[in-house]
Amino acid sequence: MPSLISGIVLYFFLPSGGGRGGYRTFLDISRDQWVHMHDFSSFIFAGLIIIHLVLHWKYFRNINRTLVPRKK
Repeated sequence: MPSLISGIVLYFFLPSGGGRGGYRTFLDISRDQWVHMHDFSSFIFAGLIIIHLVLHWKYFRNINRTLVPRKK
């Protein structure tokens, strides 16, 4: 969720580029800080996905047995 929120802020409120002058912020947080929060939360989320896959590996390995009925 934090990655999604920071991505939306970066896309709609603080797009890259800009132009002359102006130190752009949103909610008193600079664009660079939003980028760091976005990157950090994305790495955390990717790590949690890897942990989830490892913990549920038996299920993923045997999912075919669950979805396809056995022939008698």
